Amino acid sequence: MDEKITAFKAERLEDLYKATLKVLARSGYKHARIEDVALEADMSKGNIYFYAIDKEGLFHNAIDWILNKWYDAITAPGPEPLSVIERFRMMARNSFIFLDSHKELLTILKANPTILSIDSNDDHFSEASDKVRTAVRQLVEEGVASGELKSSLDIEATTEFFFTTQLLYLTKAFTLDDEHAVRFFKTGIDISMSGIAAS
Repeated sequence: MDEKITAFKAERLEDLYKATLKVLARSGYKHARIEDVALEADMSKGNIYFYAIDKEGLFHNAIDWILNKWYDAITAPGPEPLSVIERFRMMARNSFIFLDSHKELLTILKANPTILSIDSNDDHFSEASDKVRTAVRQLVEEGVASGELKSSLDIEATTEFFFTTQLLYLTKAFTLDDEHAVRFFKTGIDISMSGIAAS
């Protein structure tokens, strides 16, 4: 019984976060209201406060939830065997596909670009972004050790560069139409990969 209750609560929480993101995308942070979220989620306003202390907490938790799902998609393992460069490309592709299929998140990021902070000291969603940084760092270390990447690479600087440029390319790419967005993003990844691959 306890497991069923826990599963039900988790499902309702996910429904709440999805509804919150829809309201945020539709109304913007300033004008989004708890009442609108309650209506979208088919919940009472009182029930929402069971999951979040206040409006700010709910909005933060919903964004943190979707960012974690996005970053989980980026770092999802692919088919073996793949080279380090192929896995870098797969991470970039997974990132692009996730954003393209989650329009609410894309709308929110466009309206609130500071959500994707390139400064790790000013990152309000560091738990989520640290997943990607860690995955990138591990790939760089593996690539340098195997000889696939340049031995002269500064691992920490390369990790931060790849993480940062991914965010910049994504936020820029999605301001373009679909065809140009894909071309812009693919070109950016090609340039990045050619810079770190061993000759």
